[in-house]
Amino acid sequence: MARKPLTEDDDEDQRTPEGRRRSQPAGSTYEVGYGKPPPHTRFKPGQSGNPKGRPKRHRNLRTVVEEALAETITIREGDRTRTVPRLEALVRTIMNRALKGDPKFVASLIALIRTVDLVGDEPEPDTDAPATREEEKLVADFVRRHGGSLPELMRLDGLLPLGSAPTAGPGLRNNDGEEGA
Repeated sequence: MARKPLTEDDDEDQRTPEGRRRSQPAGSTYEVGYGKPPPHTRFKPGQSGNPKGRPKRHRNLRTVVEEALAETITIREGDRTRTVPRLEALVRTIMNRALKGDPKFVASLIALIRTVDLVGDEPEPDTDAPATREEEKLVADFVRRHGGSLPELMRLDGLLPLGSAPTAGPGLRNNDGEEGA
């Protein structure tokens, strides 16, 4: 690339000895370097280096649905009007239609109740409670049909510690190998 010859209009002080144009007047104390751009290339006040700015994030389906359900609408209950979120209006509609006996809305209401955990869980069975006579008969019948002794099976399940064994009861064998009553 050919250099432009110096003319009378060019100030020779504005060029380096190699013929390159200086970014600042000679005798200036400002040092150009890393992180120190020449003053004429800096952003002007009120001007940004990213004029369009960062692009807005994409909204996913969940965000769109949440925003739509959070919008308020006006509903009429009897003689008065109320402003409620769309979600509340939807729940009220499901409730009213279910109470009128619409089976689809009854199913929707039950699903909604289960989703928000409004139904209490069934109580845990009490495992420390003593076995009833009916349960004892059931266990004794199981042991009789599958062989083995009840204390042996209970030890395998971790229900009885080693060295302890009930000596009498339905489904239990005594030392002679006969089943007790």
